[in-house]
Amino acid sequence: MKKFCIPLLTLSLLAGCQSISGFSGYNQPFLANSDEQISNAIRTSFSENEILEDAPIQISSDHGVVTLSGYVKKIRQADVAEQIASQVNGVKTVENRIIIRK
Repeated sequence: MKKFCIPLLTLSLLAGCQSISGFSGYNQPFLANSDEQISNAIRTSFSENEILEDAPIQISSDHGVVTLSGYVKKIRQADVAEQIASQVNGVKTVENRIIIRK
């Protein structure tokens, strides 16, 4: 029994070390933890999107619940804003209160 336990234990320890050594903190997606970080990450994503870069959308976050409000000219803008916001790490739900005005 001891004959098999030591090699098995050694093998499982080495397997664990391999997965840990492969981890790199670089090039990881932005992890938004606080509400301020979540709002800033969404704001940055909006500014980098052609459809939303000039849209006056307000963003608030409360314990990961994001509320989008403001006025846009096209329903597509409201949909894209909601989609982008929902993909940010730390976001639990998105309340889309954006109003479409032509």
